[in-house]
Amino acid sequence: MNTNTLFGAPLGFTPSGLQEWVDSLTSCWRAYAGQGPQSLSGDLNTLKTIYAHGASAAKLRKTFAELPDDALQMDLPSEVALSADGRQLITPEGRILLDVLLRLRRTEDHVIGPDEQVRALALAASTRSSWYEAWAMKQVAGSLSPAPVAAAILVLVNGSTTPDRGFYLPDVDAHATDYQEAVLQLLGDFSDTLGGKRPTPAPLQSHWVFTQATRVLSRDLARLNDTGSGSRVYVRPEREGHLLHDLAARLDRYSAPTVVRGLRALVEGYNQHRGLIAVVSGSYERAANTRMILASLTHGGM
Repeated sequence: MNTNTLFGAPLGFTPSGLQEWVDSLTSCWRAYAGQGPQSLSGDLNTLKTIYAHGASAAKLRKTFAELPDDALQMDLPSEVALSADGRQLITPEGRILLDVLLRLRRTEDHVIGPDEQVRALALAASTRSSWYEAWAMKQVAGSLSPAPVAAAILVLVNGSTTPDRGFYLPDVDAHATDYQEAVLQLLGDFSDTLGGKRPTPAPLQSHWVFTQATRVLSRDLARLNDTGSGSRVYVRPEREGHLLHDLAARLDRYSAPTVVRGLRALVEGYNQHRGLIAVVSGSYERAANTRMILASLTHGGM
C-alpha cells in the first residue's frame, strides 16, 4: 500500500486540483447512479448489488453497458473506478474518497490528514468485509421463501416444542383430508400476503414446504417419524429463542405492515381450523405464547 496516497489519490491538493478530483468522482458517480451523491451509507448500499460477493456478473456487465459514453472525465485510478471501453464505473472506495474530498472542500482544507486516511481505509475494509460476511452467512443459513417460513411459525404457534407435541404431517394425499387442505390454506394465506407462492396440494410429510423448512432450519426444527403413517415436526429443546430470532431476521426483508398482515392471516387461519388441528395433530397453542411469538417476529410491532 502506498502511504502517500489514499485509494490512488494524492494526500495534498491545490484548490484547482481538489476541484478536478471532486468533479471527476461526482461525474463518475452520476454516470452510475443517475443522480448526485446522497448519504454515504445509502450510496454504498446501492453499490452492494454489483460489488458484493455473489453479485451477478451479468448485472455488472449490464451496468457497464448502460454507462453514458461521456462518463470518462479524467483517468481515475483503478482503486476508485473500474475502466472498460472508455467508461469508468465508480468503486466503493471511489465513493468513500468522494466523501472525504467533499469534506475537504467544505472546510477549505487541501490535505487529507492521518485520521481521515485511517477512517476512510477502515470504512472501505469494513464495508467489503460486511458484504462478504452477509454472503457467507446466506450460504450457510440458506434462504427460505414465505411458505416454509410460515410452516416454522405454525409449529411455534401450535406449541410444538417437544416430540410428543410435534405438528403432525400425514403421509396421505392432500385431497383426501380436510386437515391437510386447512394447513396448506393457512400457510398459503401467509405466503400470498408476502408475495410468495401458495403451496399446491401434496402429502404434508413429503411437501416441499415442510422439507425445506426442516432442512434449512435443521438446527432449530426436528422431524420424528410417527407411529402411524407420517411424521411430526417440533422445535428442538432450548432452540425456540434462536428460531424466533432467525425467522424475524428473514422477515426483515419485507415491510413491517406486510409482515403484520401475513401473521394475522396465519393466526386467524389457525384459529379457524383449530378444532380440526386439535383432533388430528393436537393443539397446544396458548394466547400469551402466541402474543410473544408475534411480538418477537415484528420487533414488538403488533
